[in-house]
Amino acid sequence: MSACGGERWLVDETYVKVGGAWHYVYRAVDQHGQVIDVYVSRRRNTEAARRFFDRALVDHGRPVEVLTDKAQALPAAVDDVLPDALPISDRWCKQSCRGRSERLKACACLIDTGVGAAVVP
Repeated sequence: MSACGGERWLVDETYVKVGGAWHYVYRAVDQHGQVIDVYVSRRRNTEAARRFFDRALVDHGRPVEVLTDKAQALPAAVDDVLPDALPISDRWCKQSCRGRSERLKACACLIDTGVGAAVVP
């Protein structure tokens, strides 16, 4: 595993408006609060979640645990891409990420104006 990624990932998804259209943002944070990866997609489905995990795994290795909320796409992608990781799906286990989601939405104007980088399949 890479030195930058932790062994426990908290994975969250939220939505932002980019160029007048809604997009979904998938984000992983390790147990130390370091952002592992961020992925922007027009769709909120298992395929988009798989792409997010595939990209994060290339740079940061495989986590031991993956904590997600109960959104259907994330646990399904964890089962497909990381069968050896312990998936934990709980509505309340990621309260520490909620503030980060709000800050991410507040910074969406950077993506919308072209200042930030986004990957939109």
